[in-house]
Amino acid sequence: MDATGKPSSGVVTGNIQWPGAYEECLLVRALAADGVTSMFSGQYCTFSILAIPVQVNHVSSCPNDYPLDKTANIAIGVFAFFGFLVALGTAVDIVLVQMPKWRLARMPTILGAGLDTSGGSSGETKPLLDSKKPTHAEEPGTVAKLLISFSLYTNGSKLLSTYQPPGSLTCVHGIRFLSMTWVVLGHTFGAVNGFADNSGPYQKKVYDDFSFGMVANATLSVDTFFLLSGLLVAYLSLKEMNKNKGHLNWPMFYFHRFWRLTPVYMMIIYFNTALTPYLATGPNAPDEDQKAAMRKPCEENWWTNMLYINNLVHGGCEGEGWYLANDMQFYLLSPLIFVPFFYSAWLGGLSAGAFLLATSITPGVLTSIKHFQPSTTAAVDEPIEPGADYMNEYYIKPYCRMGPYIVGLIAGYLLYRCGTKIRMHKVVVVVGWLAATGIAVSSLFGLYDATKFTDREPMEVWQSALYNALGRTAWSISVAWVIIACVWGYGGFVNTILSWGALVPLSRLTYCIYLIHMSAQNTLIRSFNTPFYMNSVNIVMFQFGLLVLCYFIGAIVSLTFESPMMGLEKILLHGNKKKG
Repeated sequence: MDATGKPSSGVVTGNIQWPGAYEECLLVRALAADGVTSMFSGQYCTFSILAIPVQVNHVSSCPNDYPLDKTANIAIGVFAFFGFLVALGTAVDIVLVQMPKWRLARMPTILGAGLDTSGGSSGETKPLLDSKKPTHAEEPGTVAKLLISFSLYTNGSKLLSTYQPPGSLTCVHGIRFLSMTWVVLGHTFGAVNGFADNSGPYQKKVYDDFSFGMVANATLSVDTFFLLSGLLVAYLSLKEMNKNKGHLNWPMFYFHRFWRLTPVYMMIIYFNTALTPYLATGPNAPDEDQKAAMRKPCEENWWTNMLYINNLVHGGCEGEGWYLANDMQFYLLSPLIFVPFFYSAWLGGLSAGAFLLATSITPGVLTSIKHFQPSTTAAVDEPIEPGADYMNEYYIKPYCRMGPYIVGLIAGYLLYRCGTKIRMHKVVVVVGWLAATGIAVSSLFGLYDATKFTDREPMEVWQSALYNALGRTAWSISVAWVIIACVWGYGGFVNTILSWGALVPLSRLTYCIYLIHMSAQNTLIRSFNTPFYMNSVNIVMFQFGLLVLCYFIGAIVSLTFESPMMGLEKILLHGNKKKG
């Protein structure tokens, strides 16, 4: 009875989970009359009454451990094979490439000895190296190169390198890192809220705090990534077109993007479908029915993610996949904007303006018709239309989210056209920073009256429509200014922070972190033996711990899947090209 979950105080304020003492329950033993023989042991299970979860103990009907099914066992074999490739590739790299390099690196020291004058009066010189032995590292064969693509040594060295070649947009690394941290923070708050015993009073407290706007509007971090994606696509593609007299290898333009995103994306979907349901332990761990429910979306709809249409059809899998679908769709359309820019600023401006106008009008009209709220936490003064769905009809749709990407394409063109150094009058610089700061602050905290709990003032529908039409684009303009100012030499201490070398390796892990952070977060939370108590200290501690875990897992994913796939592409598609 001591281990059994019981109603406790705070039910009215959200404490409706009574898990009991999970570990104590499992330690219970019923002994026979001799006091030695174990008749049965404690088992743990959960049941709900009127949708309120209540945890109790039962002696036999609720097993603690579920055996891995066939899908999970096959997945373990697949991932073990990739681990074997990493080990083999590392060994081949060390033996065939690195050790010869290390030996050659020591040769100047040996050659520095000059001539052999240790004895002999003949005055003859003796070569210190056998002329029949190679004095340079031999090129590995194709099979060896393919294996070396999985080398932990080579890929790890690239990942940890802080070198940034001349002309790099160094501040982008810092913006990537901060934006990814922001994404994790927003998801963390929403996830722990469902497992907290004081969610009601804490939400009221924090939503009334003006500074909470940085969490309530954390979805703007995604718009920053759209901006960065568009900026880099335009900047790098225009430089390549300029190098090749207006030509671009279009099949490779699209294939490289697909190959860059898809293999690791599919492996994460496979892992989450086959193995993630088994990772959590404790009273909140999923049972067999819940495991099946967790797997079903991806078992049925994984192909929509692979084709990057999961935001256009109902029933995709991987909650974070909507962003990748949008990004790929924007990428497919991007030549319609940056190619005209290559030939004429006017043509590019007309094309970008037309797209920007369309992607601004569409969400505004949808909001006016369906009464959508301006954010996931804000309210409007009229009820949403019956059957309307803010997330599926507005939030994840490309025609409502392309604005920041277009701003990125324009910014990328400006950096390509003007170079990385340009002189601006001090007044222009000051006005630019003030305007960018004002726009950013308004985007973050402008919805405060519509999000707070106490004396909430819902927005009128027309205000919500205006915000949904222009708010995210405005935010991206402020971030674009930060990048342009930093690249052109007017970033000051902001550029110093964003361009810090230590952020470069962390920035390289951004994609893998995005793919795994929600699964890692949900697994951790489902492993809680007791409800989470929400306060600022606990959330910050959980956030930082989660970030460390995510970067550790992200590094493993990057070194096992992402980097090898890039190496394979380079060898198979560019291996016959001679250098120079």
